[in-house]
Amino acid sequence: MTGAEKKEYLKSYRLKIEEIERLEAELEALRIHAMYPSSGKAEGKRRHRPHDLSDYATQEEKLKTRIEETRQECAIRCREIIEAIENLQGDTQEKLEKQRNLLVARYIKGENWDTIEKEINYGRTHMHRIHARALDNFNPKE
Repeated sequence: MTGAEKKEYLKSYRLKIEEIERLEAELEALRIHAMYPSSGKAEGKRRHRPHDLSDYATQEEKLKTRIEETRQECAIRCREIIEAIENLQGDTQEKLEKQRNLLVARYIKGENWDTIEKEINYGRTHMHRIHARALDNFNPKE
């Protein structure tokens, strides 16, 4: 697995989190439109609204199922990534711990580089070296 492929794999957890948030927002919008069917008309927007309660219930159930499936996929991916991060090898324990902390902050917590830089108290260049070395040592199960 190349460095770019490893990054995509690591990013896949956060993408699942974002998908869950999007689906939950969709569900909330569906509920609002079911409760207030005229919402959206005043704004001049055409939106699909359930015509009766059975349509609403069907759509709601589909969204709830997708949310639950995505949550399960997300939990599995998180466990896989954390396990692979915990199993980093190839450097001293001190260096591996820095690499683990950086990978968790970036890919599990979803922190940006500026926040991580302040937390680990290293310069940007050194932080990216740690990241590159962590990617070299990162070997997920395929």
